[in-house]
Amino acid sequence: MESPLKRSRGTDGADHLAQLRTPCYVVDAAVARANAARMRKRAEAMGVALRPHVKTHKTLEGGEIQTAGTKRRIVVSTLAEARFFAEGGFDDILYAVPITADKLAEAAELLARLTAFHVMVDHPAQVEALLGHPPPDGRRWSIVIAVDCGYHRDGVDPDDVDSVQLAWSIADSS
Repeated sequence: MESPLKRSRGTDGADHLAQLRTPCYVVDAAVARANAARMRKRAEAMGVALRPHVKTHKTLEGGEIQTAGTKRRIVVSTLAEARFFAEGGFDDILYAVPITADKLAEAAELLARLTAFHVMVDHPAQVEALLGHPPPDGRRWSIVIAVDCGYHRDGVDPDDVDSVQLAWSIADSS
């Protein structure tokens, strides 16, 4: 089956897609909307909230498609992405890279600005840094523990007792 993108022609009959310089980000919006709707439906059927990652497209339009226009519950990989989406009206943002001490001031600014901003940890030193840098205005850090699902890049080992201790240290701090 031929891709709908390959069949796309301008009113002058020219294949404008072929004239684009590469690399170039091209999206079939109908396919993206259908895929996003399917993922939302699957998540709902499983009784979980979908939190789509926006690091690939990095566009407000893509985020709106993924969230069905709610502009809530997204995942980012950089604080620059978090700022960009916050400035675009998005809220409830998870910074899904274990936070480092040098990023706490910027993360605190996002927490103060948004209704919900979450940071990720996978080590006790990160929790200690968060506790040593309380956010302004009586806000509290929303902390997510990264769990290693087998790729061994980030996250705690779910079978290690130290992982449970990390969760208890977060719970005890609240």
